[in-house]
Amino acid sequence: CFGTQLDNLNDITLDGVTVYNTYKFTSEFDNVGKVSIVNSKFVASQIGPTFALNTDGPHFEGPANNITLANNYFRTNDDSIALNANEGLCGPITNVEISNSTVDGSFSALRAYGDLTGGGNCPNGLAPIVNGVDINNYSGTVYHTIAFFTGGPPNTLDPTIDNFHWNNSSIQDTGTNGGGDTGYIEL
Repeated sequence: CFGTQLDNLNDITLDGVTVYNTYKFTSEFDNVGKVSIVNSKFVASQIGPTFALNTDGPHFEGPANNITLANNYFRTNDDSIALNANEGLCGPITNVEISNSTVDGSFSALRAYGDLTGGGNCPNGLAPIVNGVDINNYSGTVYHTIAFFTGGPPNTLDPTIDNFHWNNSSIQDTGTNGGGDTGYIEL
């Protein structure tokens, strides 16, 4: 199902790798540290609202830290990049750098989840937070939603997405999701 599944590892490098035509995530990372993904391509075989979702590009599940994604190309039928602290072993995703990359007609450019239903910590006692994300020069198009963010429980001051910076980027929602919605983000 997965193109690559890398769990419980440190010091991972993917350089010049192309992952395509996967049934599910192109690459899944759970409980990892010091990850470098550069000069790589993540391509789903079919794109659009009538095809199966869940063909994410790099999909990080907590805990994970010190992640660099640079000079990459994403064409996926789900999240081009997913930072889901509440999945996998569950725990913080910290120190993420995304730069000089292109999204080409994907479902979304980014998903960041940092909460558990009802709030609180993970079963392992760790906090499901996304903290310290810097995005620069990330551009292109999506067909559904530019970015999804889910933070702490409603009506609380418990931020689970923090220190998040998105700069010098331009992503357009082409509105081909069947709903006719279009949008544009330029930061």
